[in-house]
Amino acid sequence: MIKKLAALAAAGILAITALTGCSSAQSSAVTSDQATAENPMVLTLAHGLSETHTVHIAMTQFADEVKEKTGGRIIINIFPNGQLGSETENLEQLQAGVIAMTKVSAPGLATYNEAYNAFGLPYLFDDEQIPPHYAPGTGAHGSQTGGAPESLAGALRAKYNIT
Repeated sequence: MIKKLAALAAAGILAITALTGCSSAQSSAVTSDQATAENPMVLTLAHGLSETHTVHIAMTQFADEVKEKTGGRIIINIFPNGQLGSETENLEQLQAGVIAMTKVSAPGLATYNEAYNAFGLPYLFDDEQIPPHYAPGTGAHGSQTGGAPESLAGALRAKYNIT
């Protein structure tokens, strides 16, 4: 009986200590205006690529540049290798505000808008040069109305509140 009471008391003390530790933890700034080097805005970027993949390496360079150019006010924590879930889960986390950024493939986005399936088609383009009407920021005949990728991104933003 005494052992049970001692175990319950120890468990209670551990729970109270853990909860107290959580409440005293400093949270990161919510907006870049509130961010300081002492209390930075921390953004989470999740993806499924390995740490040796060129895109991940570019992401780490991006995170380093953001930290440098903001004087440490904005920090990007990168979670590679699917640590925070699959592409679909990362997109759901993005929508829920759990993570700030993700990198997904076009088929992952096709879950939300079937037009993204077109970018997975083989031989869609003749060479590495993207035709002007597909290039982001330009429309048909070089106009600045937005190309196919940009209009698809706009459709996702509007329908699923992804910014």
